[in-house]
Amino acid sequence: MERVITISLGGHLLHLEESAHQRLAAYLTQAAVALAADPDREEITADLEASIAEKCGAPSRGTTPVRASELQKALDETGPVNGARSEPPTPPPAAESARQGMQLQQITEGAHGSGVCLGLARYFSIDPSWVRLAALVALCASFGTALVVYVVLSFVIPYAPRTTPDTGKGLPNRWRHYVETQKAKWSGVPA
Repeated sequence: MERVITISLGGHLLHLEESAHQRLAAYLTQAAVALAADPDREEITADLEASIAEKCGAPSRGTTPVRASELQKALDETGPVNGARSEPPTPPPAAESARQGMQLQQITEGAHGSGVCLGLARYFSIDPSWVRLAALVALCASFGTALVVYVVLSFVIPYAPRTTPDTGKGLPNRWRHYVETQKAKWSGVPA
């Protein structure tokens, strides 16, 4: 039995077996590295994701998960990005990927706040919308106490490594810079 992970790829909801998700993540990471200096990288990445989703049968696929072999065929048809290797890197062994998948980290890319909700969603393998909704309900139900918990979590949970260059724009990037600055400032203080 293999876990099924639901993602939004190119505006389409897609269900992937875990091994297919790992291959896709490796391919997209490799594409991000290849496009790092390209000023149109966001548009190219969006087109790339939409193309892969369509080749995998989205949106007519329904809830049938995409197998690793099906995804590999779509990636082969798409080809390498800007001189990237013809094959995506092999995913880490299952034990190593399970350990990495269970690491709780804040994710800045695609975040609306500091990335705590995205990190929790990835950690528990659920849709980020549900985590954000739960955070909003907790905020209302706790009369703001949940906001304090969120801010504390943003200082306690480490950030995931960046997959895109820091633009310094937007709340997630500005908050990350502030948190990292404060951590560096206070790390030198004797206990």
